[in-house]
This record gives sequence, structure tokens and C-alpha cells, in this order.
Amino acid sequence: MVGGLDLEPAERDGHRWHPRPVPAVAPSIDRFVEDRRARWARLGDLVARAQGRVGRLAAGEVLELGSLHRAATGDLAIARRDYPSDAVAEQLNDLVAASHALVY
Repeated sequence: MVGGLDLEPAERDGHRWHPRPVPAVAPSIDRFVEDRRARWARLGDLVARAQGRVGRLAAGEVLELGSLHRAATGDLAIARRDYPSDAVAEQLNDLVAASHALVY
């Protein structure tokens, strides 16, 4: 235990847990956007089609909306941390806010 943190691998159901390595450098903003562009576009399409009412979407689309919303919130956190001065953080914030109103 170091500084109150247990740094030894935890046993879980007989298996050892190993954390994923964290990249030392964030990917470029272009790579970040390109890797996620299709998901964000699909989320934007679902938000637009719903027109403020989730009932306008099919059941499968509602599930997809929730999944895409959760992924976009994670992307927003990364964008705020790694690219705070880039417009992508503001655009993602708008997309997440719009989808949040439908999901919750």
C-alpha cells in the first residue's frame, strides 16, 4: 500500500486484474475526431429525428441513442481534458446536451 492506495493486483474470481496502460501523449485532435466522427453523426441524426420526443424513434433506436449518448459523454470528458481550446469540445457539449434531454 502506497499513500493509501493498494498498488498490488487485485484477485477477482481467481483472475488478476491488470489496468490498461494510459498513453503518454493524447492522439492528435484530427485522429480523435476521425475515430469518433461516425458515432457522433449517428447520434446527431437520432437527436434530429426525435425532434425533442424519444417516442418518435423505434425501440432499437432508443437503445442506440442511450449507448451513443454514453459514449459521447466519455468523448466530451476526453475533449475537455486534452483539447479544451478546440471547437470540438464545444460542439460535443452541444451534442451531449441535446441527447441528454432525450435520454433522461
